[in-house]
Amino acid sequence: MAVRYGRGNWPGLRAQWLMAEELFPVCSRALLNGAKPLRRPEDLAHHTLLHATVSREDWQLWLTAAGLPVSIASKRGLTFDESFMAVQAAVDGHGIAMGRTLYVEADIAAGRLVVPFDVVLPADAGFYIVAPEETADTPKIALFRDWLIGSVAPGSLAPPPG
Repeated sequence: MAVRYGRGNWPGLRAQWLMAEELFPVCSRALLNGAKPLRRPEDLAHHTLLHATVSREDWQLWLTAAGLPVSIASKRGLTFDESFMAVQAAVDGHGIAMGRTLYVEADIAAGRLVVPFDVVLPADAGFYIVAPEETADTPKIALFRDWLIGSVAPGSLAPPPG
């Protein structure tokens, strides 16, 4: 048994929805009213965007949803190998990172990060509990799966349609 991120289609495995996340820009509070104010999504063109190699297309997806040209994503930026590094750079005030709910909610709650805009992009994938078809209904797996599903916050995003 495992938890996988994706669209829920893995041959030979039974996948059960667990939770999803949303995508949205995050930055330190100091960037909001700094030398280059960050008040509207259009203001991103004047800021450093922080990218993670594993999720390079996140900025392009969000910019499209916000009605902005995707070219903004390639104008100015820093790229990190891991998402947590880009988020830490945002906490440190080096630019704006694309946040995923599960990775940034603690920093937002603690005030280390803020969400400057209302545009939130639902992820097209989510987290699934998977187990081989032949063992998916064994008592140990069913018990752990039920506990894990019950431990997810009630506000977690619903599964994608389909």
